[in-house]
Amino acid sequence: MARPMTSLLDKEILLATDMIQPGADRWVGALVDCGNFVPAEDGRIVAWRAIDRRGKLFWLVVSRFEAMRYHATTASAHAALTEGCAAFARRRRAKRHWPEIEALTHDLLHFRRRLTVTRDDARDGGLSLLAITSFCDRLGLGRRFGIPGWLAAMLMRLEPDIGFALLAAARRQGGDLAPA
Repeated sequence: MARPMTSLLDKEILLATDMIQPGADRWVGALVDCGNFVPAEDGRIVAWRAIDRRGKLFWLVVSRFEAMRYHATTASAHAALTEGCAAFARRRRAKRHWPEIEALTHDLLHFRRRLTVTRDDARDGGLSLLAITSFCDRLGLGRRFGIPGWLAAMLMRLEPDIGFALLAAARRQGGDLAPA
């Protein structure tokens, strides 16, 4: 659970122990408090309290059985678990259409199709706003709201999760590959 009323001495002790670990995420640099977590009722996902490089607190929601993570900026761990569970479900549904996403990527790279991919598309695809922002900042795209589809397709080679945003963008712009 949360660590309310933590004294400065306690905070120093925590930093000297192995309870604070660097997050194992490629794009969101963070420190994870391994002693501050809330498991879901079914035990399939866990929300760990973490802090990013900018000092912003968030919940790192991790699936125990799948390689999925979600960064929830909600104050409540239970709201973070609900948000993360919904995001994981959207990604699972999209994974069923991965061959269509690969075909869309191929068409975008060969300029047979055009789309604009926005941050809202990425969020609709089950990605977290914190991860999207960190990814864009690292690549120098921090101030852009949308990018051309061919660029997103190229970036998908670097980060496959962009495929979820491509699928959401195609649905939004009328090129529905598969039903939601």
